[in-house]
Amino acid sequence: MPAYVAERGALLKEFIQDKFLQIDKIEGILGDAGLRSYSRIYSGGESYIIMDCPPDYCSVQPFMDVAKYLAEQGFSVPKIIHHDVEHGFLALEDFGSVSVKDYLLQNANPEEHKRIYHLIIDLLIDAQDKSDVGNAEIGKLVSGSVEPGKPGSGKPGSASLGKSNPALDSCAANKSESTFGTFDNELLASELQIFIDYYIPYAYNRELSIGELEEFMEIWSNILASQDPMPDSFIFRDYHVENMMYLEHRDSIKKIGLLDFQDAFLGSPIYDLVSVLEDARFNVPREDALAYIGYFTQKKELNLEHVLRNYHILGAQRNSRILGVFARKASRDGDDSYIKYIPRVLQYLDYDLSHSSLVVLKAWLEKLK
Repeated sequence: MPAYVAERGALLKEFIQDKFLQIDKIEGILGDAGLRSYSRIYSGGESYIIMDCPPDYCSVQPFMDVAKYLAEQGFSVPKIIHHDVEHGFLALEDFGSVSVKDYLLQNANPEEHKRIYHLIIDLLIDAQDKSDVGNAEIGKLVSGSVEPGKPGSGKPGSASLGKSNPALDSCAANKSESTFGTFDNELLASELQIFIDYYIPYAYNRELSIGELEEFMEIWSNILASQDPMPDSFIFRDYHVENMMYLEHRDSIKKIGLLDFQDAFLGSPIYDLVSVLEDARFNVPREDALAYIGYFTQKKELNLEHVLRNYHILGAQRNSRILGVFARKASRDGDDSYIKYIPRVLQYLDYDLSHSSLVVLKAWLEKLK
């Protein structure tokens, strides 16, 4: 066992023994694609979730701060029972073992799926409506560490032409303060670096030339600048059914228990809609997705043409990033467990590229084949 793993295990054991007088059982829980890991402990007839977030790579502070904000707004988030920010451990309320994805898989009734997705979208809209940047609580979390800007505001995106930025990995890496940065075009563009670094070599067995790289980023700069302007609002960022728990005995949108929100940003209200409807791990039939887009658009009183334009642009950006993440897991980390999701993500990307705003990008990608 590597020394670091043994040391981390000893710290975790110390945290649990210090915070809980009685420990009946400990179970490992499958984590996400990031560096956080989870376990469930049983103590005195109750169960709790332990989050292990190595402070060399990420911090538990953003989770604590965003959880506090969301709880104050009335959303179902796990209560924080104990915390050790210095060593990166949290003991959380246990929302059980039934994710929204599990619940949907157990219920084949289309009307029940519709009800659940309406709840998910209602929750999303409520979070957006409560996150006016003038809101005092949001104001406490907004950081100036990322230059403010609005996706679709016309500000061109740019990215360094180097290896993908580890600070954008899915563990809020080195993020130790309360920050709601703005998910602007520059940040959206920089996230595409992982597609260049890992998916291009994985899929095409080659790297891009400097000229191709510059052309790719210029195309994306123009695409991101072409979004229809919409006011910034709260973005969960990983808003999909595997990151939500189904809380049967709660009412309305409180039935949706939120888990993975520590990477929250302010940005396009369409981003999380894409996340939940173009889910790499769970298929939403296209006809249903279009109906849910219509439901969202009507409730938000937005222009459907504008929503669809931004939806496909952000969908292409997000799915490109995800392809890069999954390829990196396989090629760098030796983890092939995400490869099975790539065909679905490619279907989403192909669908998004069918929009007229992405015709130049589609042609550019075709040339790589």
